[in-house]
Amino acid sequence: MSTKQSLYVFDVDGTITRDDSFLLLVKFVCPNVLRRYMIWLRASAVLPSAILKGDYSKIKYRVLSLLFKNKRSGELDKTGLDFYNAVLSTNIRSKANDYLINLSRESGSIVFLSASCEFWLKPLADAYNATLISSKLEFKEGFFTGRLSGDNCKGEEKKRRLQAMFPADKYIFICFGNSASDRKLEAISEAYHHDFFV
Repeated sequence: MSTKQSLYVFDVDGTITRDDSFLLLVKFVCPNVLRRYMIWLRASAVLPSAILKGDYSKIKYRVLSLLFKNKRSGELDKTGLDFYNAVLSTNIRSKANDYLINLSRESGSIVFLSASCEFWLKPLADAYNATLISSKLEFKEGFFTGRLSGDNCKGEEKKRRLQAMFPADKYIFICFGNSASDRKLEAISEAYHHDFFV
């Protein structure tokens, strides 16, 4: 009889970070307040139905398109690393940092599961030796098209991607989250912790 491996699964934004990494990224790449306001205005003006429905992810990806469309993947990777070093690395909750460091020392298997995008979360995942499952941008011939590749990694999609990569017959999930959509992980978790690091 084989033993299942324990997998520690963490939502990123608001769970292990104090703030939403996307908002921090926008501020980092666009420090001018007026320009930032104009980008938000342009993004929300073309998507009024998204605002009415409370679907802010469409606005989020519209902003990413306005900021980064036609940028090379290597350029975005560098932006992500610079952002991690300057901003994101200092935004980790201290309790989460201690917990993740202890897990790493004990050779615990760590997964970061996020609706935020790979290019700015990969340096964070690398810092904790974690597997990253996140939303991905679409690239053609090395350039960002302005669209997502696949679905936004949120709610049910988080569950689907996690189980596709780590089958439930081989893994036990210990999940950590902070939002209503993260609570969907509770159904597949051996243990689910909400706002654990707050």
